[in-house]
Amino acid sequence: MGGAVTAAAGLATIGEMVAAAPGVEVMAGAGVRPPDVARLAAVGVAAVHLSAERAAPAHRGGTWVPMGAAGSSADADTHFVTDPDTVAAARAAVDAVGPPSQGGARAGLGLPGHLAPDF
Repeated sequence: MGGAVTAAAGLATIGEMVAAAPGVEVMAGAGVRPPDVARLAAVGVAAVHLSAERAAPAHRGGTWVPMGAAGSSADADTHFVTDPDTVAAARAAVDAVGPPSQGGARAGLGLPGHLAPDF
Protein backbone atom coordinates (compact mmCIF):
# COMPACT_ATOMS: atom_id res chain seq x y z
CA MET A 1 0.00 0.00 0.00
CA GLY A 2 2.82 2.43 0.64
CA GLY A 3 0.74 4.19 3.28
CA ALA A 4 -2.01 4.99 0.78
CA VAL A 5 -5.43 3.56 0.01
CA THR A 6 -4.07 1.74 -3.05
CA ALA A 7 -0.63 0.54 -4.07
CA ALA A 8 -0.70 2.82 -7.12
CA ALA A 9 -1.38 5.83 -4.90
CA GLY A 10 1.53 4.83 -2.65
CA LEU A 11 3.92 4.23 -5.55
CA ALA A 12 6.62 6.67 -4.40
CA THR A 13 6.69 5.26 -0.87
CA ILE A 14 6.78 1.70 -2.17
CA GLY A 15 9.76 2.63 -4.35
CA GLU A 16 11.50 4.07 -1.27
CA MET A 17 10.79 0.85 0.63
CA VAL A 18 12.32 -1.23 -2.17
CA ALA A 19 15.42 1.00 -2.24
CA ALA A 20 15.78 0.87 1.54
CA ALA A 21 15.74 -2.94 1.69
CA PRO A 22 17.96 -4.42 -1.03
CA GLY A 23 17.47 -8.15 -1.35
CA VAL A 24 14.01 -8.08 0.26
CA GLU A 25 11.20 -9.04 -2.09
CA VAL A 26 8.46 -6.40 -1.91
CA MET A 27 4.95 -7.47 -2.92
CA ALA A 28 2.51 -4.65 -3.69
CA GLY A 29 -1.13 -5.12 -2.77
CA ALA A 30 -4.26 -3.05 -2.13
CA GLY A 31 -6.34 -2.05 -5.09
CA VAL A 32 -3.83 -3.32 -7.66
CA ARG A 33 -5.34 -3.42 -11.14
CA PRO A 34 -3.69 -4.71 -14.34
CA PRO A 35 -2.76 -1.20 -15.58
CA ASP A 36 -0.76 -0.65 -12.34
CA VAL A 37 1.60 -3.60 -12.85
CA ALA A 38 4.19 -1.90 -15.10
CA ARG A 39 4.50 1.17 -12.84
CA LEU A 40 4.88 -1.01 -9.75
CA ALA A 41 7.57 -3.10 -11.44
CA ALA A 42 9.35 0.09 -12.54
CA VAL A 43 9.92 1.11 -8.89
CA GLY A 44 11.30 -2.33 -8.07
CA VAL A 45 8.29 -4.27 -6.82
CA ALA A 46 9.01 -7.97 -7.19
CA ALA A 47 5.43 -9.24 -6.96
CA VAL A 48 1.84 -8.06 -7.04
CA HIS A 49 -1.27 -9.26 -5.22
CA LEU A 50 -4.76 -8.52 -6.44
CA SER A 51 -8.23 -9.85 -5.78
CA ALA A 52 -9.41 -9.60 -9.42
CA GLU A 53 -12.98 -9.61 -8.18
CA ARG A 54 -16.30 -8.46 -9.49
CA ALA A 55 -19.76 -8.50 -8.02
CA ALA A 56 -21.46 -11.81 -8.72
CA PRO A 57 -24.83 -11.82 -10.39
CA ALA A 58 -27.67 -12.16 -7.93
CA HIS A 59 -29.36 -15.55 -7.71
CA ARG A 60 -32.86 -14.80 -6.54
CA GLY A 61 -35.47 -17.28 -5.58
CA GLY A 62 -36.45 -19.25 -2.55
CA THR A 63 -35.94 -17.91 0.93
CA TRP A 64 -33.11 -15.44 1.48
CA VAL A 65 -30.66 -16.42 4.20
CA PRO A 66 -28.04 -13.73 4.96
CA MET A 67 -25.21 -16.10 5.99
CA GLY A 68 -23.23 -13.17 7.35
CA ALA A 69 -23.82 -10.93 4.33
CA ALA A 70 -23.94 -7.19 4.89
CA GLY A 71 -27.16 -6.80 2.92
CA SER A 72 -30.42 -6.38 4.74
CA SER A 73 -32.48 -8.13 2.06
CA ALA A 74 -32.06 -10.40 -0.92
CA ASP A 75 -32.11 -7.35 -3.21
CA ALA A 76 -29.31 -5.62 -1.26
CA ASP A 77 -27.19 -8.75 -0.81
CA THR A 78 -24.13 -9.26 -3.00
CA HIS A 79 -20.98 -11.31 -3.04
CA PHE A 80 -17.86 -11.27 -5.16
CA VAL A 81 -16.22 -13.77 -7.48
CA THR A 82 -12.90 -13.86 -9.29
CA ASP A 83 -13.19 -12.25 -12.72
CA PRO A 84 -11.33 -14.36 -15.31
CA ASP A 85 -10.92 -11.35 -17.63
CA THR A 86 -9.16 -9.36 -14.90
CA VAL A 87 -6.93 -12.35 -14.11
CA ALA A 88 -6.03 -12.69 -17.81
CA ALA A 89 -5.29 -8.94 -18.08
CA ALA A 90 -3.11 -9.08 -14.95
CA ARG A 91 -1.26 -12.13 -16.27
CA ALA A 92 -0.63 -10.33 -19.57
CA ALA A 93 0.63 -7.26 -17.69
CA VAL A 94 3.06 -9.39 -15.67
CA ASP A 95 4.25 -11.18 -18.80
CA ALA A 96 4.80 -7.82 -20.55
CA VAL A 97 7.02 -6.62 -17.69
CA GLY A 98 9.17 -9.73 -17.91
CA PRO A 99 11.21 -11.62 -15.32
CA PRO A 100 13.18 -9.90 -12.57
CA SER A 101 16.76 -8.96 -13.34
CA GLN A 102 19.55 -10.69 -11.47
CA GLY A 103 21.05 -8.50 -8.75
CA GLY A 104 20.50 -4.75 -8.48
CA ALA A 105 17.15 -3.16 -9.19
CA ARG A 106 14.44 -5.36 -10.58
CA ALA A 107 13.22 -4.73 -14.08
CA GLY A 108 10.33 -7.16 -13.89
CA LEU A 109 8.25 -9.46 -11.76
CA GLY A 110 8.86 -13.02 -10.68
CA LEU A 111 6.81 -15.70 -12.41
CA PRO A 112 4.67 -17.75 -12.15
CA GLY A 113 3.68 -17.69 -8.47
CA HIS A 114 3.91 -13.96 -7.93
CA LEU A 115 0.68 -12.97 -9.59
CA ALA A 116 -1.52 -14.02 -6.71
CA PRO A 117 -5.24 -13.47 -7.21
CA ASP A 118 -7.07 -13.65 -3.90
CA PHE A 119 -9.69 -16.33 -4.53
